Amino acid sequence: MHKIHRLYRPELFQGPARLVRCRPYFEGWYYRISSPELNLAVIPGVSLAAGDPHAFVQVIRSGTGTSSYARFSLREFAHRRSPFLISLGKNRFTLDRLHLELPDLSADLTLDEPRRWPSSLLSPSSMGPYAFLSFLECYHGIILLSARAEGSVDGRRLAGGRLYVEKDWGVSFPTAWVLAEDAEQQFSRAGCADLLGGPGTPAPAQLHGLHYRPAG
Repeated sequence: MHKIHRLYRPELFQGPARLVRCRPYFEGWYYRISSPELNLAVIPGVSLAAGDPHAFVQVIRSGTGTSSYARFSLREFAHRRSPFLISLGKNRFTLDRLHLELPDLSADLTLDEPRRWPSSLLSPSSMGPYAFLSFLECYHGIILLSARAEGSVDGRRLAGGRLYVEKDWGVSFPTAWVLAEDAEQQFSRAGCADLLGGPGTPAPAQLHGLHYRPAG
């Protein structure tokens, strides 16, 4: 029952069994925060690589082209189903708040007006019917197409910021993929196309989703 529940809620941690058995596995949540003055991505996750299992938070600052990687022990990683929560040490990730205490980034953001990817019986996530296949090496989910983000980042006030959230999980990340988005109108009318594939995946290409809402 829990497995079916997670299928329709891709934001939830999908690998509790892998975590217990410490089998090769990865799972990461991609939080992108954008404003006229700021463009950064924060990626919390777990990596169960052979010989080096750990949790992490990666920060990518597009404006400066810099990236950092903070490691955590698996004991510092926690997850909750309801309400959704991912925590690594003092860092908290939900769908209505983001709190970060990292060596190179501090943030406390409130997330409002979330717009989720639509779900239906035969299309539980942005992967559509592919989500039901149990043999794929990598799975993908678009969690929030858009949300308003307000609060502080590195001690500076953030107003009018926007948030986008997606994630990937599985045993092998594709060696090639294409991501196309309606960047100019991204947060007023969402148009997201996401294509993952390449060597190392059972299917040569997987069309994960196309969502478009016309203006008006």
